[in-house]
Amino acid sequence: YQRRVHGVYGGMKPQGNQSHLGVLNIRSWRWRTIPMGERHPPGRCGHTALIYKKYGRENRTVMVVFGGYHHRKYYLNDLWLLDFTDWKWKYMKPEIRNTNNDLPPSPRAWHAAVILEKYMYVYGGWTGKNNNEMFRYHINHRKWQLIVDPNSYQPEGRHGHTMSLLGRCMVLFGGSTGHDTNDLWLFQTKTRRWVGPINTTGKAPYPRYTHTALVYQQKKLLISGGTTGDTKHIRSNELYQLLIPFSWRATC
Repeated sequence: YQRRVHGVYGGMKPQGNQSHLGVLNIRSWRWRTIPMGERHPPGRCGHTALIYKKYGRENRTVMVVFGGYHHRKYYLNDLWLLDFTDWKWKYMKPEIRNTNNDLPPSPRAWHAAVILEKYMYVYGGWTGKNNNEMFRYHINHRKWQLIVDPNSYQPEGRHGHTMSLLGRCMVLFGGSTGHDTNDLWLFQTKTRRWVGPINTTGKAPYPRYTHTALVYQQKKLLISGGTTGDTKHIRSNELYQLLIPFSWRATC
């Protein structure tokens, strides 16, 4: 959430889900655990945790945690904010105005999310089946909105994919639709339309899910790791870069 600090929240361990927040100081390379306080999210994995720097009138920096999977075999669709000024959690009850269009997403895990300006966008995930919904959440107004008709032209429902911000578009890569994928799509926030699959050059990464991705300087999409091989569940340590516009290159 700052250039010198990296935070990690939640995850799975043999005893169950974690609700711990660890912070790594990149200058000293030391970890510390942040006390959770009395009110905090239940432990989870497969969630998203993003930084938003303009919360409230004071433009405070917060972490937005949404969804995930609890080890007692249920999925979550709760949303929490962690305020970095006092390290306190706040549960964000959604504002619902009794229309089908402003209901929150169904409980899910292994979805993907990005923040653009005042909105968090959430796509797909596992809800007991693969999902293809695109939601938008107004962080200050606490309002959800389903912004794409699930029956319109768009990627096949999936989980374990990544979604990265490229300008005002979002780059979707990979995930599991029942089979591992390596397709690439763009979501245009202005028109609320999907474009794809995008044709690329070079040798693309093997189909995969549960990888990580980021856009670097609006010039490269970096893809790292993941699970490949469909039912073989092979763990990958590969690193690929997609040069924009859309030419793959193996880096490691």
